[in-house]
Amino acid sequence: MLNYQEQQQLNAESAQPKPCVFATVAAVYPKGLSLVFDGESEPSAKLYKYNKSATYNVGDRVKVTKVSGTYIVDYPIGGD
Repeated sequence: MLNYQEQQQLNAESAQPKPCVFATVAAVYPKGLSLVFDGESEPSAKLYKYNKSATYNVGDRVKVTKVSGTYIVDYPIGGD
């Protein structure tokens, strides 16, 4: 069993921002983006939510953040 200090340290570590993920836009749909994540060769079958204030094009490199277990495309960082 963890003592109070160990539990607080564990809570602080889990609150730290997760490393960002990068991907390439494979297709753009009104309901989401199909992505090819780094290290993968095929586009995702799943569509990912995206920041509607940015414009996305096929081939754009994007920064993806995991929020509460869901990946969200933050913004484009440039083409491939």
